[in-house]
Amino acid sequence: MFLKKDGGAVFWRNAYEAVVPAYHQNKEHWNSVILDGSVSDEVVKRMVAESYDLVKGRR
Repeated sequence: MFLKKDGGAVFWRNAYEAVVPAYHQNKEHWNSVILDGSVSDEVVKRMVAESYDLVKGRR
């Protein structure tokens, strides 16, 4: 799953092996999260909420 991060992309990559730079996206702002169970549901939900907040008003 691709998730947008505002300045925190590297933090999540350093914290979890399952979070890597997003393929075919701006790697400075986008992460790919591999849903293999190594990242807890609570953390994934937090990342999804933060990503949604960053992109919800953009068109």
